[in-house]
Amino acid sequence: MTKIKKVFTDEQVEALLASAGGGALGARMKAIIATMWICGLRVGEVVALKISDLNWRENKIRIRNGKGAKDDWTMMPNALRPYIDSWLAHRQKVDLPKNSPLFCVLSKTPGKKIYTQYIWARMKKLGEKVFGADEPCHPHMLRRTSATRRLNQGYDLTEVASMLRHKTTASTHHYLVLAKKEKLAEKMKDHW
Repeated sequence: MTKIKKVFTDEQVEALLASAGGGALGARMKAIIATMWICGLRVGEVVALKISDLNWRENKIRIRNGKGAKDDWTMMPNALRPYIDSWLAHRQKVDLPKNSPLFCVLSKTPGKKIYTQYIWARMKKLGEKVFGADEPCHPHMLRRTSATRRLNQGYDLTEVASMLRHKTTASTHHYLVLAKKEKLAEKMKDHW
């Protein structure tokens, strides 16, 4: 039996962002969540980002060593900017090595890369806090949510495939199925 893959509602993502806390660690986690949610990045792509990968003038974000060890780029909507700016304000207060990753450690070993396992563990904790221990909450759900959100906004399958950097739309098709189920559930909610 195939397990049903879940996506977050916008309200659930907002609750995750709110539960990330304040200060530098909260700002960093909010920026990480927002980057995966808004841009549809994989967790491994997020931890590999450098500040120089953000191109606000062209609204592009460079992806280093994406799936298949390929460099690529994707769109970077302006909605991401407040999260990144907040994190960068905290980041600037620390003397970091010049080539530090965008999302780096600030204490003990400043400038060191954050591990994907850390983000998985933090997402799980935030999910338990917001949704309870029985509900899944992991980084890939943010990518899935990003894809289904775009499809529900009217983007076509090839546009979403391009955003996610899929080689073919076949890889993106299961997000379309999720998006249609989400829309159908919303439509039928008050029509029984």
